[in-house]
Amino acid sequence: MKTYTHTPLSAARQQLMFSVDDVVRELYVQHAMKVSSSTIESWERGETVPDADKLPPLLTLLKLKLDDLYETRDEKS
Repeated sequence: MKTYTHTPLSAARQQLMFSVDDVVRELYVQHAMKVSSSTIESWERGETVPDADKLPPLLTLLKLKLDDLYETRDEKS
């Protein structure tokens, strides 16, 4: 079973040496998408999940694929 994992968001941002504010700024400049830094932080902590319309620009910016946000877990009987 594949389940959502928030871990790649933070890891990708850090690997690209972006601050949370950099992500907020770039999403607005490149995609006219208004997102607050607290929203990005909430996504990274796994407290909330990005809306479907926000995923393509976010994934493009962080150089991720949708599959990167899901991990396979074994179902236990």
